[in-house]
Amino acid sequence: MSVDSVTDKTQSIRTVSEFFYSVPKVLGHYGIPEPRLESEIMLSEVIGVNTHFLYANGTFPLTEDMQRDLIRILQRRIKREPLAYILEHREFYSTDFWVTSDVMIPRPETEILVDCVIDYVKKNGERQTIVDVGTGCGSIAVNLALHLPEMNILATDISLRAIEIAKANAEKCNVADIISFFNGDLLDPINASVDIVVANLPYIPSDNLDAIQEEVKWEPRSALDGGDDGLRIMQRLLSQFREQLACSGLIIMEMDPDQIRPMSEFATGYFPEKETYVQKDLRGMDRFLSIH
Repeated sequence: MSVDSVTDKTQSIRTVSEFFYSVPKVLGHYGIPEPRLESEIMLSEVIGVNTHFLYANGTFPLTEDMQRDLIRILQRRIKREPLAYILEHREFYSTDFWVTSDVMIPRPETEILVDCVIDYVKKNGERQTIVDVGTGCGSIAVNLALHLPEMNILATDISLRAIEIAKANAEKCNVADIISFFNGDLLDPINASVDIVVANLPYIPSDNLDAIQEEVKWEPRSALDGGDDGLRIMQRLLSQFREQLACSGLIIMEMDPDQIRPMSEFATGYFPEKETYVQKDLRGMDRFLSIH
């Protein structure tokens, strides 16, 4: 199915029901994951309604402007450009974030990092300094600020453009006065002791980048490439954390399940007095390593 035939097919669609009959098939033909869900998101975005409205109003007519917008979205999506980049936003932890191809798209499983930090802070009680390292669009830092406004929250990223986007998201969510943003490598810009570090850093081995999902290839390479074994950047963070750790503290990182064991061993060497804990992701895979 060519791009022109996709355009012709979309131009012939007149109602919501016709859209749902045709478009998921088009997306499936191009290998798009979850074509039905993506169709719902596209149509909800263009019409400006929720999915409940769509399923309750199958005969709702699509205007010419709506058709043009849908064609534009489909033409980009069938090239495997992520829908979040096309629509320029993505929901994370029930909060909507502005995203562009300058930042990695936040994933649902990363929400567990936010849960872990919130639980840890509530158990410990006192005001603490939390650093979101490699903040990207600010999804972790902003949600921590929304749920823990009394904490001292810092966020770093080596990409200046990412910092600009994260700041914009903080302003949109009315937490810009709670988060301090720093452009720099890992903990280098932070000249203070820290209590908690949370990080979703690049962890894909360099040689594996050509084999990743087509959509992921659109994301910044700097947000994906973890070096020869995928561990290099996380190991550097641990070495920095040892220098800036407060009397007691927590570091929690997301990584590939195959990296949990070597990173646990590395962490034990750096922090023999601390315990390491492993938490599973939404699919039941070992994904998060915490040290405290």
